[in-house]
Amino acid sequence: MTAIRVDGNDALAVYNATKAAREICIKESRPVLVEALSYRCSEHSTTRYNSRYRSEDEVEFWKQNDPILRFKNYMQIRGSWDDKMEEEWMEERTSIIASALKEADALALPSPENLFTDIYDKMTPRTEKQMAAMKEHLRKYADKYPLEKYERWD
Repeated sequence: MTAIRVDGNDALAVYNATKAAREICIKESRPVLVEALSYRCSEHSTTRYNSRYRSEDEVEFWKQNDPILRFKNYMQIRGSWDDKMEEEWMEERTSIIASALKEADALALPSPENLFTDIYDKMTPRTEKQMAAMKEHLRKYADKYPLEKYERWD
């Protein structure tokens, strides 16, 4: 199988690699693997364990190669983007996001049942027992949970 390895932190390189892979797929009717190598700057989880396996200097180096910053710099060099455009874009996006969050906050939270029904096509007897135990717990301690914020469940 043809494989294309690309710098996954370079948006234009990924675009060009994907475009080349598509051409091969269409013209030659065969698959292509696109391997986009990237670096995760954020933590694996909400706990801070980065220092166990990588230095602050390493993380800082990769933050300087952030794909969004790289593309922004490219657009600025070409004259396609400037600080005024960014400020206007940020104001517009901030307004859109704030509006969406306000709408989302007004919605009921998903039913606690979804913890089980959204994961399994068919629940096992064990997960059915776990869901029943959760429901019993919520009924017993209803005064301890803001259940009115959730969709109804039986």
